[in-house]
Amino acid sequence: MSHDTTLINDYYMWTFKDDQLTIIRKRASDDVAFDTLTGNYTVRTTLTRVFITTTNFPDNASWYWMNAEWFDVALNNKGLVVASEDPQAGGIKELEFTRID
Repeated sequence: MSHDTTLINDYYMWTFKDDQLTIIRKRASDDVAFDTLTGNYTVRTTLTRVFITTTNFPDNASWYWMNAEWFDVALNNKGLVVASEDPQAGGIKELEFTRID
């Protein structure tokens, strides 16, 4: 995900495979992984929208927001931007991804 790594010294790498979503948190300074989470995802489409539902992540203060339905803001062969309403705190959480092959 994109952000200023001088302010936040870690980033997330999401891997989608079959119905499993693996999230690896890494330090930007040396790319060392320090946390891994595993959950599930499903994709639902309409004529004009794509929805990604993420489930089975920990239901705690740090990760509850991952159990949500995300809608695509932008999607192309280089990246993905998704957004979801925070179920507890309110507001919108938006995530931006760059594709890594």
